[in-house]
Amino acid sequence: MKRSILAASIVLLLLGTCFSAHAKRDIEAKFFIEDALANPKIQQALRSEVSLYWGNQPVPANSVQMQEIKTSKRSNGIGKEDIEACQWAFASAIRALQDSARRAGGNGLMNIQSNIDNILSSSENQFDCAVGSVMVNVAFKATIIKTD
Repeated sequence: MKRSILAASIVLLLLGTCFSAHAKRDIEAKFFIEDALANPKIQQALRSEVSLYWGNQPVPANSVQMQEIKTSKRSNGIGKEDIEACQWAFASAIRALQDSARRAGGNGLMNIQSNIDNILSSSENQFDCAVGSVMVNVAFKATIIKTD
């Protein structure tokens, strides 16, 4: 009886060590915006009537800045490549920003920046994704704009 309890305890200890070592897979990865936007599934998820301007990309001259907004979206990473999970979280985050822009009366988003853990990263061609062992996270900050 004592042997089986000891054996079970050892197995549980080993399993716990394996899971905790695997759970520590927290990295920040960068992926190309263009690749995400070219994905047909992502294209279907986004609103074509809300323009996207990344980082310091120029906006139309007649743009009126409305308000700053933030979003953070997660996606299940189990059984998926990092790029697939991060692109889906990207789509969810951009769609949330676009929905907020529409509700506010805007038709564009400017100065879209990655915002993982409230650390801004501005790029015209890449976005950041926090990759964990189970979930991925994409967070953005942007300014809603209205153009004629």
